[in-house]
Amino acid sequence: MNRKKKIIKILLAVNAVLLCCVFLLLTGIIRDIPNGMTEAVRDALGRDVELVNRENGIYTYKTAVSVPTEGSVSFQAIDDEGLRTNYTQQMFRYIGEAYFQADEIYWEGAEVWGLPAWKLTVVYPAQAGQSIQDFCEYIGEFADLCMKSDAFTRNGHMVNAFPAIRIQLEESGSVWEFSYNCYSYPGYTREAFEEELYDFVSKKAAETDPEVLASRIEKEHLEWLEKSRRYIEEHLDDYLSREADMVFELEDGREYRMIVTDYIMGDCFYILLGVEADGTDVFLLNPDPFNQDMGYVQWMIFVDEELGFACLSGDALESGDLYRTVDGGESFENIEWPQVEGTMEDGTVIYPFDFAEELYEKDGKLYLIVNQGITKSYQNQAGISPKALFVSEDRGESWSFVEEIA
Repeated sequence: MNRKKKIIKILLAVNAVLLCCVFLLLTGIIRDIPNGMTEAVRDALGRDVELVNRENGIYTYKTAVSVPTEGSVSFQAIDDEGLRTNYTQQMFRYIGEAYFQADEIYWEGAEVWGLPAWKLTVVYPAQAGQSIQDFCEYIGEFADLCMKSDAFTRNGHMVNAFPAIRIQLEESGSVWEFSYNCYSYPGYTREAFEEELYDFVSKKAAETDPEVLASRIEKEHLEWLEKSRRYIEEHLDDYLSREADMVFELEDGREYRMIVTDYIMGDCFYILLGVEADGTDVFLLNPDPFNQDMGYVQWMIFVDEELGFACLSGDALESGDLYRTVDGGESFENIEWPQVEGTMEDGTVIYPFDFAEELYEKDGKLYLIVNQGITKSYQNQAGISPKALFVSEDRGESWSFVEEIA
């Protein structure tokens, strides 16, 4: 009996020792969990972090940052289904608040993996008088700051795409969400980002308020004209040395020269220069004579130093538009002539005369010959593809049909 009691006492003692060991072991493991989590976060982000708080399985860390300004960012981490952090979302907000003015943006709380996240809305225009182009460049600079931070790019490789942002039109309050696909060709580049954003904002603004968009586009065009004028005037000698695409010489020897400055999809963009009779004194008349239209100048004529005309066609030569200036080339206006019917053999009525071929002056009146372009789809009863003759008695401002000619 005494022996059994001794064995029981020994077993109880051993059990107590084992329980103490288990307790001490568990205490050590629990104590090491934060340290292990911190090491995992540090390795995942590749940066020093400091544990600030741990509550309900969520760890809050702080880390020093230098983009775009020196400071620190707090973020959270969990390890329920693998390590997850909201460092990217918190860094996105940190850069946004440092970059934008308070009245240009607002934030809305969201959630990613059960951790706090943010949705950014930017007001357009963000600043007074800001054009669509300027706005897109402004957002593009912000996107570039984000994408160059380690929240989005590490060791030269993108680790997170730029988040979708919402744009609120100031006038109407309409809100649109813009999402740039960093994973499609050509990947993320600031230039591609700004181009895609410009197309997006322009389209949405037109759908919302066409008048507002038209006004802004006109303003941007005027600003672009001024910049182009300054650049061209600083490089006049270079443009003077280029071969002109079309030249008209006045009686006093002065020349008007159409100079090609750019090609896009086979069409040309022109400027109009004036060159004095000495051939060296050059001046810019118009940095955009065809009001952003492109094509090929087929001919140019000046009735006097102020009144002039030019024909601009597409490379397919299907039509040729008539342009008129009354201020010596400083501005041009697209002039239309009356539509003249032509009846096909099957009775179909068409309007075939759409290519301004020639303009001349006779007996104080202006005459315009208009052909059918390259198609020549209409033939008269004589089996000839005719042209149309028009006359103007108001210096080319309006035209009246005279007759069909061969």
